Amino acid sequence: MKQGRNRIGRIRQGLATVFCLFAVIGLCLTVWISAGGCLLAQAASASISIEADETTLQVGEKITVRLVIESADRLGDFEAFLTYQSSVLEFEEAEAPATGGEGIIRISDIEPMERTRKRTYELMFRAIGIGGCEIAIQNKAHVYADDGGKEMSVSSNTLSLQVKPSDEASSETRLQELKISPGSLIPEFSAETEKYQVEVGDITSLVISAVPEDTKATVAVQGNEEFSDGENLVEITVTAENADSRVYRIQVFKNVPASGNGSSAEGGVTGETENGGLEGETGENEPGGAEEHSDQETEAFSIKEKGDSLEFSGQFRYLVSEAPQTAVSGLPEGYVPYSLLLFGKKIPAYQNSSEGMAAEEPSKVLVYVEGSIAADGELRKGQAGFYEFDTESKSMEKIQFRTLEKETESWKGVDTEAPWILYIIIVGLTALCTILGIVLIQVGKKYYSIRQKRR
Repeated sequence: MKQGRNRIGRIRQGLATVFCLFAVIGLCLTVWISAGGCLLAQAASASISIEADETTLQVGEKITVRLVIESADRLGDFEAFLTYQSSVLEFEEAEAPATGGEGIIRISDIEPMERTRKRTYELMFRAIGIGGCEIAIQNKAHVYADDGGKEMSVSSNTLSLQVKPSDEASSETRLQELKISPGSLIPEFSAETEKYQVEVGDITSLVISAVPEDTKATVAVQGNEEFSDGENLVEITVTAENADSRVYRIQVFKNVPASGNGSSAEGGVTGETENGGLEGETGENEPGGAEEHSDQETEAFSIKEKGDSLEFSGQFRYLVSEAPQTAVSGLPEGYVPYSLLLFGKKIPAYQNSSEGMAAEEPSKVLVYVEGSIAADGELRKGQAGFYEFDTESKSMEKIQFRTLEKETESWKGVDTEAPWILYIIIVGLTALCTILGIVLIQVGKKYYSIRQKRR
């Protein structure tokens, strides 16, 4: 009888041990399956490549830009916004579900016919202006997996294009006519003379008529507003079809006599150098200085108030303002507010503190642009975002934050650190389950041993 009971006790003890082992194995499998699902979800990624056969073209030429999406999983729905410089390129057509223009294009491919791992969209542009142009994804592209419809992590590049003048483009930068009212130019206008003076009374601006020699050239006037008492400078920039430029300058003396009111022996304004430059201006009293027109010398830049914002006028026109909080929150770590003083106006900006907070003015800062201003004065908000402003050259360049942010994503969009964290968690949970199983087995043995002794 006693042997029978011992046998039954050993059977029960064995069954308890087997049950505990199965429980541990089941728990481990659950952990591994869950972790494996997390890894698969993490690995769902896609890369977007914006490419073209050529990156340099001439005004008037057309170019096909391809947007290629690739993933290890089949691709489902896709939506993204592309930005570009509308002053340089004009969007014409697309072999894709794309709409837009004026600097921004929306591609929305919902319920696509093809469910492959690679998809290509083609966009046709025509070059209409001279200069550089960047085509990039605005903010974030949304790519969804065909299986389950989960959104993938996405990485993308920026395509940089350069548009040059056509071979037949004219280089004519002279004015045919330059008239002002009130007052008269001193000396009288000549196409080759670039420096003038005028005395005026209590007025705020001049009426200017500037007719280019070449009808394809463009004329831009800056500084002709809100004259203050004393000396004011008006600049008239003539840009030729091939992007060469010439600047005619008028010194406006309001309620004060001009610095010189007679003609010199050379027929210019008293106080001018031999080559026609105004006295005190450097770089133009050397032989041939009046004939040289480098970009730095001829590119006029000005800032004027426009409501609560500021209009930056240079090679392009931008409306700069205080950045909204949503945009500020997206700035990379290390950028701090900075008040930039230019032409007596305070400009809200951001400086990279990681590069050192020097006492002198930083060479580059970030400013927030509401949009670019077209020739007709229309604000194109497709160009909104942070721009890098060079305080020395007064040039602007849009910043793509994906290149600034310290992300852990690789080109394929997979977080390279997360899988290691998951592996550590899995190993830890497996060890915990094993210890728990051993403890359960020992408790089971002790329990059945006590029951045996009582019997």
